[in-house]
Amino acid sequence: GYPRRWAGKSVLLELFMRRRVGPCFESLGGPRCSLSLDLLHGWNADLWEDRSALLQWIRSGEPEVAVGCPPCKMFSQLQQSNKNRMPRTRWHDMMAQATIYLDFSMFVFHLQCEAHRGFASEHPAGAGSWREDSVQFIMSTIGVTTVTFDQCRFGLRHPNGRRSERES
Repeated sequence: GYPRRWAGKSVLLELFMRRRVGPCFESLGGPRCSLSLDLLHGWNADLWEDRSALLQWIRSGEPEVAVGCPPCKMFSQLQQSNKNRMPRTRWHDMMAQATIYLDFSMFVFHLQCEAHRGFASEHPAGAGSWREDSVQFIMSTIGVTTVTFDQCRFGLRHPNGRRSERES
């Protein structure tokens, strides 16, 4: 099971993302204590077994902080403009999968709140995900704060090195 594979105390869980936050923490002198869960690391959110094992591990007392970045593609403004350009069944299947990922992330964050542990969720400010019930529920939880900022100010770059599309 996952607890055997995740030997040692994990202070930070990076859910639906490659290791990004953990290396920053380590560069500031922190120990290597982060765990990244996504397809590249052998964790498949489509499998109930993988989701269930993760929930069991979280309920056992780990991690101290969960950072989640569920895929935002289907909630993006651009994808919404494509809704009428694809078969209706394909759209609904893709949206159902995206909603499962989003709701699962919010449930993980709910468990973190109940255990008085931290979490951070990241989605673009204009994404429709912010209007979803599961996200609204977490946002209404006492102690949860929403922050909007431009990630370019913190060094985020387009894969080709530009700061944003406007600089092309």
